[in-house]
Amino acid sequence: MRARLHYAPALVGCVLATAAPSVAHASVSSTPYEVMSSVLAAGEAQISVKSVSTWASGAVKVVLTSYAAKSSGYQNIDYAVKGVDHHEMVKLVGGVVYVRGDATILNLYMGLTKGRAKIVAGKWYSIASTNPDFAVVASDLTVSSTMSVIEMTRAVVRLPDQVRNGVHVTVLKGQTIASSGSPSLSETLYSNARDSLPVMASVTYQGKKQSESFSNWGRAVRVSAPSRALPFSVTWLQAG
Repeated sequence: MRARLHYAPALVGCVLATAAPSVAHASVSSTPYEVMSSVLAAGEAQISVKSVSTWASGAVKVVLTSYAAKSSGYQNIDYAVKGVDHHEMVKLVGGVVYVRGDATILNLYMGLTKGRAKIVAGKWYSIASTNPDFAVVASDLTVSSTMSVIEMTRAVVRLPDQVRNGVHVTVLKGQTIASSGSPSLSETLYSNARDSLPVMASVTYQGKKQSESFSNWGRAVRVSAPSRALPFSVTWLQAG
């Protein structure tokens, strides 16, 4: 099963709601790690966020558009190979992930065998929270998981502030925290200097850059579970 976009090795080959109380941003005298902690806390305090991740390598381009709330969310995945578009939707509802896509994206991106991908193409299948593959597929579908992925180690450093698209941003650079199946990556994190909310994160994976933008903080996310779904099995996955 694929991991979050910039960790996916398969890609190399192929209504306004009231926001949570704001979190005070770190002062100029704060250490870079304290600044980063304030940025993550500001994001965690929000009820929702939209994120857009973009990654490209050769003839492959992937765009993930996610709408994450506290315990639910959904994601649209656009996967283009040699100019041909393929689509997938992922939902997180009630602690269960639901996935639906065409055969190509299920095979090349999600890692299903070609035979299984053809069988489940266009149909919803579900992944329970007890499944080992749940966490990586559910990443970016809650506010907390979105913030956890952009967290960096204590060795983070602060670079000179910038103005991006008319917004004064604080710039931090460091290494993401490695986890099972997810290597530590070089990351640059940009946050709004006014409210500390993340604006963009840029990472480098195998010499390729992936960017992720953040917006629509505090807007309600509405998502419902499909009426029926096939239960996922690890036997659907390609060997290795």
